[in-house]
Amino acid sequence: MFRYLSLIFKITNFVILFLILFNSFVFAAKIKNISDEKAKINIARIIKVINLLDKKENLNSLVVNVVVEDLGGTVDVSETQVVYLTMYSKGEIFSTDIAFKISDAYSFVSAKRIKAGIYQIEVLDENLKSKKLMIDAQKISYDIQNIKGCDDPFCKASVEFSGSIVVN
Repeated sequence: MFRYLSLIFKITNFVILFLILFNSFVFAAKIKNISDEKAKINIARIIKVINLLDKKENLNSLVVNVVVEDLGGTVDVSETQVVYLTMYSKGEIFSTDIAFKISDAYSFVSAKRIKAGIYQIEVLDENLKSKKLMIDAQKISYDIQNIKGCDDPFCKASVEFSGSIVVN
């Protein structure tokens, strides 16, 4: 009897692990950074800036923010906000930045840093349902802080810096 219960427990754990991994791989979206032109927003419409990381203890520091832009009013329930994740690395000679459009939303709810390079954003969608988005920005966080070989303010590696994040 114990042997069968143990086997059922192992199978159940395997199924749960499979579903978690399946969900992570199937529903994950790789988001590339937006170009400077697409990143331009009306500064008067920024309704929230949430600082998730402000690491200024050395050169090539990293600042990570969530920025919420309001798109204007509407007569029905629709997505009227856009949520962005931004990163800025300030260097001595050059600085590098990158921005990602995370989601359209009816309303921004919260943002928090889970651990280094992992963030969670919660929004309400057009059906007023909570949607939690897990963001894996570990690689881009490392890359933006480790641009090397530049000795002028127009560093090609910094100016042409791009990358992607994964959002579940």
